[in-house]
Amino acid sequence: MANGEMWDYLASEGVTADKPSVTLSVTPSEILPAEGFKRQDVYEMDSGQIVCVGISNNSYFDVKLRWKILTTSDAGTIMDIWHNTDKGNGFLNSFYWDHPTETAHVYTVKFKKNLITNEIADYGTAYQQVNEITLRVFGRKPVAV
Repeated sequence: MANGEMWDYLASEGVTADKPSVTLSVTPSEILPAEGFKRQDVYEMDSGQIVCVGISNNSYFDVKLRWKILTTSDAGTIMDIWHNTDKGNGFLNSFYWDHPTETAHVYTVKFKKNLITNEIADYGTAYQQVNEITLRVFGRKPVAV
């Protein structure tokens, strides 16, 4: 029986990240509910009937992670994965994400939305803050043999 986690519905053989040495492990203040998808096109007919064309049986999820306050180091880690061409490079490369509440589950992900940062001044020191990111979760990290 499934536990109702994303883990239960993703490819069991695992998906290797484009950048397997990169893992996002910054614990968020809040994880919004994962939105699940399948590649299906839905059409509504004039009669009101709904017809669905299945393109793939694979499941994937979008997850939003939010932070109220991040350390400068953690904000820098997220910014570095996003901007660094040897890491996430925006939307281009996949990497691993340690899920903070699903014990021992590491997912293969890509950024789904642009990274938005803002500068915060704290007692004369300015630093960058990341409040939210959206990840596309499309696989499990392969289990090491």
